[in-house]
Amino acid sequence: RNKAMEEKTISFDKLMNSIKEINARAGGMAKSVVNQLMTLRNWAIGYYIVEYEQGGKDKAEYGTNLLKNLEKQISEKGLNETLFRVCRQFYLTYPQIHSTVSNEFVTRPDVLVQNLSFSHIREIMVIDDSFERFFYETECIKCNWSVRELRRQIKTNLYVRAGISKKPELLVQ
Repeated sequence: RNKAMEEKTISFDKLMNSIKEINARAGGMAKSVVNQLMTLRNWAIGYYIVEYEQGGKDKAEYGTNLLKNLEKQISEKGLNETLFRVCRQFYLTYPQIHSTVSNEFVTRPDVLVQNLSFSHIREIMVIDDSFERFFYETECIKCNWSVRELRRQIKTNLYVRAGISKKPELLVQ
């Protein structure tokens, strides 16, 4: 072994601790982003329900079993009448969140240009949902994904998996 190799050698404990630390940091950040996105999703669900119920009128018609019918027709785990009722109340209680939806969850242009290549941006910009786009932009920057890794994460629906996982921090590695 030469002297240069010996200086670059790290102990097993340092290797292990470094891996644990980066995993914990990435997991914490991913969990935070997922929580924010799920909160905004719930607000948006409430918004759409209220808009539908009011149908342009000032008062909603509540006797239509709308929430029960939504649960039955959507038929996805977690999307149920109780959640819809809470989401509707969330929207009615916090209408000011609309400004957060449109402003806070958009990556600043300078951050995009400084941290992502055009190839990264091309992969992300085809995503129609702005929350989902923001999620991939944020994760790509934080995790320093290659274009290939970004493509893989999009193809395997990390955004959806993180939203329904009980431990989303384990999905981002």
